[in-house]
Amino acid sequence: VVRSGQRDKLVKVQPCGGVGEGEIPLWDEGRDKEFEALTHDHSAACLPANESRHWSCVKYRTREEVLARNKTEYGFLEHEVSKNRVGDTYDKGYTRQIPQIPMVTQGGAGYLKMTMTDRMKEILIDWYKERREDSMI
Repeated sequence: VVRSGQRDKLVKVQPCGGVGEGEIPLWDEGRDKEFEALTHDHSAACLPANESRHWSCVKYRTREEVLARNKTEYGFLEHEVSKNRVGDTYDKGYTRQIPQIPMVTQGGAGYLKMTMTDRMKEILIDWYKERREDSMI
């Protein structure tokens, strides 16, 4: 149950993993077309140039490029994490679950950037707005 203001919302969470014999699939049969329509083109340009606040794209950086960036302009903010993690662009603390995350894309980086379903937005956006200010470290 997700608590959102005065309302509680029941969220059905199913186990995930590859769809081998005896395993439960990640989604109900027939929803594959819906999810395919929500995927983004990972090779799409990040536009407008030099206006990253407007982007919703995948931009790959080398380790050297990341290390050379001004830490005050990227990563976690002061109110989100402890002082020694400000500017980090990835979570170094809570990583134990990463090997357990199933690969759901073939090849590539192992993730798929996509738009949330309308139902996910309905369930999560209000909850996120309410909890954002009091749930960050």
